[in-house]
Amino acid sequence: MRVTIRADASVAIGSGHVMRCLTLARALRDRGDYVEFASRRLAGNLCDFIASRGFRLIALPDSVLEGGVVSKPLPGAMAVDWERDADETWHAVNAVQDWLIVDHYGLDADWERRMRGCAKRILVIDDLANRPHDCEILLDQNYYPSPQDRYDGKVPPSCQLLLGPQFVLLTPQFEKEASSPRSRDGRIRRVLVFFGGSDPTCETQKALDAIKYWTGPMSILMSSLAPEIRRKS
Repeated sequence: MRVTIRADASVAIGSGHVMRCLTLARALRDRGDYVEFASRRLAGNLCDFIASRGFRLIALPDSVLEGGVVSKPLPGAMAVDWERDADETWHAVNAVQDWLIVDHYGLDADWERRMRGCAKRILVIDDLANRPHDCEILLDQNYYPSPQDRYDGKVPPSCQLLLGPQFVLLTPQFEKEASSPRSRDGRIRRVLVFFGGSDPTCETQKALDAIKYWTGPMSILMSSLAPEIRRKS
């Protein structure tokens, strides 16, 4: 089976989309499927990281050249409009895929319909439930009291919904740890602060301000993409 994954990482949107897709990609590869990524070279991208994991990387440009001038990036998660993104992805893939997996807050049913010609089936990974999708499967691994209601009218009636933490995309290391849970007595012995690969809104600093009177052991995880790290480097 041939699979293309469309996901981006950047300073603005973080690394979560690519990282959870890598977990899925490794599982597919382990069972013998061919998996490739289409990812845009935004500031703070993970294109080289994806390639270092042994996957073919289709690197889409940061922005579109029009008349020799780099077009201004669009606000939010998109560097180009969805039509240009679909056309660039289609031409770069250059083969009909069994599955197209898309994990991108800036893409919706319009993009997915445009991509129907190069993919037999589409799987969407989402957790915002704020736009329509045209897909065979939608995966939302987050917990909500009434998860089915969130996608009413946003996906085709035939779409299979995979909703809830039972479908969470975690690496085997987490599964191994979960098989032997540690006993707890309610006491707090150590604090871990981590807000993802880029933390564009500086949540790390907010958390540190909130627990500034904590005197016990603490671990703070930040990547080089975090604004505080970038300002000081």
